[in-house]
Amino acid sequence: MDGSGFEKIAPYLQDPLVLVGFAALLFFGLARTLFKSGLLTPVAGAKSYRLLQTVMLYGFVMGIAIIGLGFGLKYRELSQSEQRSAVSLITREFEANLAAVEALRKNTISMLEIVQQTANSLRDPAIPALAVLFPAANVSGGNEKAPKELALDALSALFDRKLDRNKLEMSRGDSAARAIKETIDRTRPVVVSLSDPLRQRYVIREDAWNANLPILRKVSLGGVPELQDSYAATRRLRADYDVVCAAVIAYLDSLETIFDKKKGVNLESLTSVLAQERLSVQLLSAYGDSLMSQLVKLKAVQDGLQPKLRHTGD
Repeated sequence: MDGSGFEKIAPYLQDPLVLVGFAALLFFGLARTLFKSGLLTPVAGAKSYRLLQTVMLYGFVMGIAIIGLGFGLKYRELSQSEQRSAVSLITREFEANLAAVEALRKNTISMLEIVQQTANSLRDPAIPALAVLFPAANVSGGNEKAPKELALDALSALFDRKLDRNKLEMSRGDSAARAIKETIDRTRPVVVSLSDPLRQRYVIREDAWNANLPILRKVSLGGVPELQDSYAATRRLRADYDVVCAAVIAYLDSLETIFDKKKGVNLESLTSVLAQERLSVQLLSAYGDSLMSQLVKLKAVQDGLQPKLRHTGD
């Protein structure tokens, strides 16, 4: 037997009931063997000899029974301890994942504010050149026009109103564009930081769950399927968060491109901005709703599971 096998058995060998059973087994077994070998003989005749043999036999069987009972009780004790440990680890891991999801919710709100403030700056009525290029219909619900079609309409409106020839309005537009670009230069690193591309800050862990699920299934607990679904939900939320962050960063990058004097505004760059803007707003809105809905469910699962998990450890 290797060392790991002995370590599993060692706790049982230390149990008092098992030790008593071994002592009885050895005593009655040795005595019975001696009597059967003739080394020890009773002094009161054949009847007493048979009676003594019976006592020795039952004593031997009783020793085995005591050992079995000791092993059974010790197994139950160790199993309950194992379950308490598993429950504790999973509970802490679940709470840490909830904290990570809550951080994602706050980050999503911050990114939504950045996108909304940027979109509002692009549509300042005091700057007609920008307000025409970036129609409000792009971010309003129910818009059926594709970004390219909106971009064509916007450029046509700019030319029809001769804003492209109005030096004063174009100068004001350039100043506003520079201010927006400076804001983007400051906010983009913030969004990149919130995105956590290496997944080092907002980590969804499943180590304790995967390692202890076989043990947890031994627990008389009705919430295991709900807990399993909750782990799957947190995985999806974390994966969707990456998609949302990528869309917001792409939106800011497209604005950097369109406000680059060397490239300027054209159909391609304007279409890209409008497409990325619409996608960012839609994803942020949908993801925000999903986050709130899932957080309510996750907290309900946590509130419902904790009393049952604690009861298991009693």
